Amino acid sequence: MPILTEYSPNVLDVWDPSTDRLFALDANNGLIMQKINDEEWELLESYDIQANGLEAWTSIGLKNTDDFNIYVSDERGLDLQILSAAYEVEFIVTAPLDTNINFGVDRLPLDYDPNNYTRSLEQGITDDVSQLSSHLRGIDNQLANAGATGPTGPTGAGPTGATGATGPTGADGATGPTGPTLIASSSGYYTTDGSSYWIGSVIEGWNGAEWDLSSSPGASIAIGYLSCFIPLPRDLGSGDTITLCGALYNGNVGKGGTCKVALDLLNCESFAEPPMTPTNLGESGSFEFNSFGAVCFNFTVTLSSTVTSCDHYLIVYLKDTIVVSSDTTFTWTLHIN
Repeated sequence: MPILTEYSPNVLDVWDPSTDRLFALDANNGLIMQKINDEEWELLESYDIQANGLEAWTSIGLKNTDDFNIYVSDERGLDLQILSAAYEVEFIVTAPLDTNINFGVDRLPLDYDPNNYTRSLEQGITDDVSQLSSHLRGIDNQLANAGATGPTGPTGAGPTGATGATGPTGADGATGPTGPTLIASSSGYYTTDGSSYWIGSVIEGWNGAEWDLSSSPGASIAIGYLSCFIPLPRDLGSGDTITLCGALYNGNVGKGGTCKVALDLLNCESFAEPPMTPTNLGESGSFEFNSFGAVCFNFTVTLSSTVTSCDHYLIVYLKDTIVVSSDTTFTWTLHIN
């Protein structure tokens, strides 16, 4: 097998032990010489580099040691093969000298024989399956034809890891809408006369058991009726609503009896100049008693202006049209929607 020794950059000594012959390959000048003795060299072959379109050669090496084939490459990757079988030296260009073709690293020979893919020529780029792009084309083909991923294997039998630390508390959510607010509720009775509106007890006020004070919605009212005024628990704005609902019962009603309810609003400032005249928020229509002497009512008013808590008071009015003097029992609740 020939032995190559780099004598100087791109100048190679080639010694054939089987014949004890020494050659020199000068890739810089395109010369192949055979050593005759210690002082003489015989020129075997020369190659005009520039005349044949080659640029300065940049690499040199042994391509096939058995056939004694040597190649050199210029900076574009163009190979020049030097056949020396039987030592009849001959230059052969192994790629076309078309300067429009990219002779870069695409045609760089690789001394590697793959086991897991088949090298493939790339049309217009490679002309030998040993070149770099042929290897890359073979790898790309292999990946494209790879089978689908197999099913996921079973979960391991190891113990579950410890629970991680609790994360930080998240930010507070937005405040939701305000729900209904109870203002007051009461139950008791009054002795009907068939026409009066009743508002509370002289002693116990709006929460008394026996209502014996009467008045008319929106009419002047004495400061002595103060226990019948219900304080407003929170501020209200224009468009807010107040609902009065409940039921009445009178055993002497018979068929055709009705009831009505009403709401008034008082300002605390008016207490300084009694008697006060409340603002009537509204008076309901008639609700009919049933044949068993009971009636349910539900009455809602909508505010047209802002009303502040504690500075304002509500008055609840109840009446029926039963002409027989008798007791009418009641229960009611007043709330802000």
